[in-house]
Amino acid sequence: MEETMLFQQLDFYRHLTLSLLDSIEEEKINEVPAGYKNSVLWNAGHIYVSTEFMVIRQTGEELNIPDGYRDLFSGGTKPADWTVEPPSINEIKSLLKEQPERIKTSLKGKTSNDLLYPFEIPNLIKLTTIGEVLNFALYHEGQHTGFMKGLKNAINK
Repeated sequence: MEETMLFQQLDFYRHLTLSLLDSIEEEKINEVPAGYKNSVLWNAGHIYVSTEFMVIRQTGEELNIPDGYRDLFSGGTKPADWTVEPPSINEIKSLLKEQPERIKTSLKGKTSNDLLYPFEIPNLIKLTTIGEVLNFALYHEGQHTGFMKGLKNAINK
């Protein structure tokens, strides 16, 4: 996929994610409804951390992950296990807003480059270029935006 299109999709999907976050009442952002294990806040933080780790890491540049975010928002974590106060949704939204420009600056002219670190889901997919990882990160964000839509519906019932 051409770099310009990847970057347009990054901006578009991030806009959708941020618009959804803006549509959820702040006092409901930490609720974990029955049948769910994570909150809207967790999903938003997870999108940020996982995109940083999947994409920026492949450029060799320093990751911009605030202290404590990995413990709160990495895969397999959940609010029920948190022992520290999480960041506010406004802090996470601010990070989500600035991340696409940093990604585009870091990746410009590099989307066809080979990965610095292997990215494979055994027996399913093996990604070989930075652009392929960015495309996968967009899919991943879409999954979590869908989870947040489900959470919003469950919270508002």
